[in-house]
Amino acid sequence: MLKINQLRLICLLLALCSVLLLMNFINTQPITINHSPANASINPNNADWPSLARLPGIGESKAKAIIRYRNQPASQGFKTAMDLKNIKGIGDVTVQNIAPYLNFDKE
Repeated sequence: MLKINQLRLICLLLALCSVLLLMNFINTQPITINHSPANASINPNNADWPSLARLPGIGESKAKAIIRYRNQPASQGFKTAMDLKNIKGIGDVTVQNIAPYLNFDKE
């Protein structure tokens, strides 16, 4: 019969093997974070704020700022993603991140 210390050593080795297997599993699985909105083609000229807020880096306040800007009487809407840089808080990086999700088709 095994002694208590031997049983403890076996349990410790089994636990260590389990941890190593789990770490290997975690490290080999690709991690993907999907920031894309449900509808990956959003027109900032007519989208509602919840749709705009789902764009990466936008959120509620910037989405509402986009709507306020496009609703100004002098606004001619957005023709390209770069036009969104007219919104305070939206810069080059944000435009680059959201551009793949935008369309500017007349509807």
